[in-house]
Amino acid sequence: MSAGSRDGERMLAELERMKERAGMSFAQLQAAVPYSRSALHRYFTGQAPIPRDALVWVVRACGGDLAALLRLWDAAQSDPVLGMRPVAAA
Repeated sequence: MSAGSRDGERMLAELERMKERAGMSFAQLQAAVPYSRSALHRYFTGQAPIPRDALVWVVRACGGDLAALLRLWDAAQSDPVLGMRPVAAA
């Protein structure tokens, strides 16, 4: 497992812990952010990379540590498992 993969897994685990601590379901979280419940579920499960703006909305809605999650998000950008690599210009 690569360092990037560990960072991505840590970020996803922290997002889930934060959501649980806030006592929010995906439906409740969806009501607090401008993202659909299905998109949020894909982000939380690693099926789709979470955009930075979405991360900020989610962390603020859950009352989490924005600086810590942004550090994990930055580190996870090279995560081949989560597909968070920057897209190369065509």
